[in-house]
Amino acid sequence: PCAEGRVCGSQGMTDLEQSDACSEGNVCGYMTDRVTQFSNQCPSGSYCGNETTTLSQYFNDCQRGSYCERGTTSKLRTRDKCGKSFFCASGTPNPEPFITRCPRQTTSLSGAESMDFCSPNLVAVCDKMPFSETNPFDALSYYALEHAEHEESAEMLVMEKILPFNHDSPN
Repeated sequence: PCAEGRVCGSQGMTDLEQSDACSEGNVCGYMTDRVTQFSNQCPSGSYCGNETTTLSQYFNDCQRGSYCERGTTSKLRTRDKCGKSFFCASGTPNPEPFITRCPRQTTSLSGAESMDFCSPNLVAVCDKMPFSETNPFDALSYYALEHAEHEESAEMLVMEKILPFNHDSPN
């Protein structure tokens, strides 16, 4: 019978020197032939090289910062980077896994490897407007704008409502 990790030309073939290696991205069990050689792809979260068997298909986890969908080859294991605002641990199966989203009000670049790569969202310095647009003196509290027209800076959005410095302070 045809050995695992090999593709035989016909069923019942006994000379394994005439068999071919299972192609990258696929898993070949016992008695795999040319008709069935592409029917079992490498599992999501892993990558497969030549001659991958049913046992060895889980040996190669996708690398941190990348994800591996079904059928990923060893040559393409780092091609697909994790999506922006997400991080991909070893063995990640898709680009934006819900459980590895950066925390609220933080983001990451594509290809982040862990939550350590998530950093606070930056906001523009001059991005505050008075509470009342019709009469700015009615309310003395300010709200951050959704889309500021200025460049981002090192100022971080800490709270939804922002009070002016020392406005109601008795000092």
